[in-house]
Amino acid sequence: EEEAMEVYFRAKTAHEDAESTSTPSYADVAMNIGDHLNELGKVEEAKELFCKAKEVYLAQGWERTLNFAVLLHNLGLCQLKQGQRREAQETFQEALSAYEKVVLGEESPQYAELLEDMRRAGMSDPSLALTVEP
Repeated sequence: EEEAMEVYFRAKTAHEDAESTSTPSYADVAMNIGDHLNELGKVEEAKELFCKAKEVYLAQGWERTLNFAVLLHNLGLCQLKQGQRREAQETFQEALSAYEKVVLGEESPQYAELLEDMRRAGMSDPSLALTVEP
């Protein structure tokens, strides 16, 4: 896994050096690094990369891709870890909508993981109405 991360960091640097940070390829790299940082508990750094990747995907019209849906899911998890429940809920809703736009997106294992994460967070109601915590 460390070798893979070295490759991602080199790719990120290469994109930045070439001033090609507005490409879907850069967004993919940023998302993969963000995943790794999130797993290491570096939530704020991961969130920054996820936000940059989201911005690029939207600017490039890539919101109908599985990567975009997964990115939103991961961004929502970061927000949840930071106690930003309302933002996480909104981002999870965006992720659900994104999966629905992807061919077979709702049949993907990632979609099932999103639903499970939402259930664990107490956000499994289809209307996603916020619940008041005791």
